[in-house]
Amino acid sequence: MQNENKYTFFSVIGTWINLLPQVIKQWGAILTYGVAVTALSAAFGRWSFSCQEGNTGPWCYVPSNNFAVIVAFLLTFFILMCLIVAFFVYDFQQNVNQNSVFKLRDACRISKSKMKSALFVLGVIAGFIVPVLIAMAIINKPANPDYRIEFCYFTVMFLMFLVPLLQIRLSAGIAYFLNKGYIPVRKIFNITVGRSFIPLLLFLLLVILMLSVHMRSLGYFNYLTFRYEGFAVVLLTDFADNVLKLACLALFLLFFQAQYLTMEKMLPAEDDKIAEPEIEMPANDDEVKPAKSAKAASKKKNKRKAQNASSGSKSKKGKKDE
Repeated sequence: MQNENKYTFFSVIGTWINLLPQVIKQWGAILTYGVAVTALSAAFGRWSFSCQEGNTGPWCYVPSNNFAVIVAFLLTFFILMCLIVAFFVYDFQQNVNQNSVFKLRDACRISKSKMKSALFVLGVIAGFIVPVLIAMAIINKPANPDYRIEFCYFTVMFLMFLVPLLQIRLSAGIAYFLNKGYIPVRKIFNITVGRSFIPLLLFLLLVILMLSVHMRSLGYFNYLTFRYEGFAVVLLTDFADNVLKLACLALFLLFFQAQYLTMEKMLPAEDDKIAEPEIEMPANDDEVKPAKSAKAASKKKNKRKAQNASSGSKSKKGKKDE
């Protein structure tokens, strides 16, 4: 198991740095899906900046004052947004893994593997959103006088908080699924045992980097939006913000790919299967029958020799007696 020592903090970081030029190489995917996200925001009137503080322009709207309609409207927008992001993740990852350049027809191509990977990415996104929903539920939940109900409630909530941590521990499985269509859970656990801090620490560093870049750009974009009012400014700032978010997401995808490449260098793809000694077996029964018949013939021959020897000895004794 000398190969396990290769999965270190610096080996993953080094592989991730070597993959950074892919962000520039796949600029077509980032810009294309940036346009798609911006178009969806325009269609639903949910711009990144001007619509956060309220309806500050005619481009910000909600279809009704009915709460149920508003929830359905925003939920539809959120699902479609996540679906576009899932398609971006698939196309970006496929081109990085194949070291190819993104083309516009890649975004228009819908296949079974692409839909399967998109559903998988949606599940991953839902897993990371769980802690936010749990925190909101805990804040808004009224206290229950029965301590048993409270204990069960907070126990379940605590266990659900472990879902994102488990996903980060198995984050290399995201690249495995997108590249090969399966997740070698046992392999990833065996490699990361005693080294769980590596994906957790790197993921935390990327989150800090993303938040710092986003907060810095947020100030500039907000200034431009409210300083120069107009649809063109809102459109350009929203597009620039979406491109920046997709670029940050690309950094996370390269982090998953770096773990995947590091693990692939360490152990073979089928390492979780115990190698057993190979036993040569005859191809068919026709090869077994001659062998059995040969053994039977040799036994009969030896038996005949023994019988002839015994009969010969008896005849010699009879002659002596005479």
